[in-house]
Amino acid sequence: MANQRLPMYQIRRILQLRQQGYSKRAIAATLAVARSTVDQYLATIEGHFATLDQALSWQDDQLHRLLAQPLIPKVDRIGDLYERFTGFDVQLSKPGVTRFLLWSLYKQHNPDGLQYTQFCLRYKQWLQTQRTVMHIEHKAGDKLFVDYAGKRLTVMDATTNQPVIYEFFLAS
Repeated sequence: MANQRLPMYQIRRILQLRQQGYSKRAIAATLAVARSTVDQYLATIEGHFATLDQALSWQDDQLHRLLAQPLIPKVDRIGDLYERFTGFDVQLSKPGVTRFLLWSLYKQHNPDGLQYTQFCLRYKQWLQTQRTVMHIEHKAGDKLFVDYAGKRLTVMDATTNQPVIYEFFLAS
């Protein structure tokens, strides 16, 4: 039945099975309850106790009062990540700025935040939602489009052995 608390013997059985190393899916299948129900009970219990032994040592009425309380919200691991993404395009266009540098700054503010791979994945997903494309029709040879390649090239002059700085541009 929906929205009804499980009997206390079933809640204790969830804790015992979890203590024995069963997965949440296996517990749900064994007790014929929804996986989300098992997850909800375990999240509440694991949020209040360091070990499942402590929870199992409580009396039924104490556990019932505990489970009647609202769930303590989980710590937000992402933090202000999506707000930071808005300025990343501008920062990444600057020379020497990389995604790794931006991630390390994010980790300084959010030590429990995402690791680098997830950070890059979330940024890529966010970036795909922000892309706007404008198709421009033009005649071939009508206009010249120029784009500079970033930092200037430094080449050593063979005769004077002095560095010479060159501007490099690509036209298409």
